[in-house]
Amino acid sequence: MTRSLRGEKSLLNTVGGALSVGAGRFGGQETTLKAIHDMMLVQGVIVVGDGDSESDAGHQGAAGQMKSAEDENAQTRAEIIGRRVAKVAKATMDLR
Repeated sequence: MTRSLRGEKSLLNTVGGALSVGAGRFGGQETTLKAIHDMMLVQGVIVVGDGDSESDAGHQGAAGQMKSAEDENAQTRAEIIGRRVAKVAKATMDLR
């Protein structure tokens, strides 16, 4: 499915962040985030992770550890990564 997007360069210079949820603290969320990042990098997406001095989005993105409705930490980090994606998208608008 993403092969045609790559051929058309549909996602080039778009901005993306990643979210993943696992059933436990070490449920594979970070490796899933890295796999999502790899897919985005192949597409030419500008990948946003942590690194904002204002707040903590998680090392590679938001990683939940339980049902999203019950995981306040993951909800907060998802909001943070969403704000960072919007901030970077606005700052790089001329690239698209």
